[in-house]
Amino acid sequence: MERKERMPKFIWYDAGVVVEEGLKAAERGRSVYISGRLYRWLDPLLQLVWTRRLIKRFM
Repeated sequence: MERKERMPKFIWYDAGVVVEEGLKAAERGRSVYISGRLYRWLDPLLQLVWTRRLIKRFM
C-alpha cells in the first residue's frame, strides 16, 4: 500500500470499473482488454520499449 499512496491518484482506476469493463470485454470474446484511456494509450509505447530491450538482451 505504501507505493500506491506515493503514486499520483490519476493512474489508479476504481476496481469496480476495471471488473465491469473486463466482463464486458469477455462477453464480446476479447481475451485481453486494457482498461482506461491512459493505459490503452501507453500500452503500445511500453510494449515497444520492452520488446526492444528483450531483443537487445538476447542478441
